[in-house]
Amino acid sequence: MFHYDGMGSVLLDVGKPRVTLKRTGRSRGAGEESAMQIGIVGGVERGWTTYERMAAACGHTVELHGGHIRGRGQETLEALVRRSDLLVIVTGINSHAAVQQARKLVRHHGRQLLLLHSFGTSRFVQLLDALEAREAPPLARAV
Repeated sequence: MFHYDGMGSVLLDVGKPRVTLKRTGRSRGAGEESAMQIGIVGGVERGWTTYERMAAACGHTVELHGGHIRGRGQETLEALVRRSDLLVIVTGINSHAAVQQARKLVRHHGRQLLLLHSFGTSRFVQLLDALEAREAPPLARAV
């Protein structure tokens, strides 16, 4: 389950210590306040259109990378990281080299990172809900 901490971070509760996604200081253009570019590295490639539809329904965009880093794979991975606000790396399906390369690129470009052993549509829905909660305006208090 993902939670919003009210301080600009999304927390992932996986039954172990929480993982925190820190917001970057990256500026957005006009009209992009709530739209987030999400990158996913690894996973079943045949189901990617499902993720794209789900993200679009919430006002976000998603781009996927198979985790293959041979040949042009490293170049396409770096391009994905540069374009993404948040990168989800699925560790259970990717090689150690792909995970290490993606983490290095995330640090280099100052992006948010979420490492998960497995990632499916139900986890993606939880992530989108957490992002929506983070973007929600604070409730007005009665004085």
